[in-house]
Amino acid sequence: MRIDAAGMTLITSYEGCRLTAYWDKTGKTWTIGYGHTATAREGMKISKAQAVTLLYNDIKRFEQCVEENVKSPLNQGQFNALVSFAFNLGCGGFRRSSILEAVNEGRTDEAVRAFGKYTKSGGRQLAGLVKRRKDESKMYASGSVTRRGPDFAGAFQWVFGGSIQQLFSKG
Repeated sequence: MRIDAAGMTLITSYEGCRLTAYWDKTGKTWTIGYGHTATAREGMKISKAQAVTLLYNDIKRFEQCVEENVKSPLNQGQFNALVSFAFNLGCGGFRRSSILEAVNEGRTDEAVRAFGKYTKSGGRQLAGLVKRRKDESKMYASGSVTRRGPDFAGAFQWVFGGSIQQLFSKG
């Protein structure tokens, strides 16, 4: 399964795009582009196209993480929500989450409620995480999400000259 435009919009609306490396909210991790941390370092600068390429590679990694760890069938909205959650927490955090446990045991209502447990970073509850988890849980429960921020599909067309679906179907 692959993330769709609604899932990409969910992730990018909360991650935002910064072309110069910065410390995350906890002050522990260099971040650049759309929440990319793996190769980010102090002083790093990238183009919008590089940010999208990093995002594409990160998304593939988290799609794989969800596919390898979820043992229950998912609809598109559920898959999108879990990829967004894994993208934010990392695959290790996703594997240890009560959300994954509930999903794998078929307890959908409990999985939806469990998103609300993951609203802290560095020991502090963050308003942005509260909103993100609310949107992820709504997407998981119903397959819909409130679209915030820029039209991500339009950004892909601007950078790559094709649609999100065309870009992600190449992989």
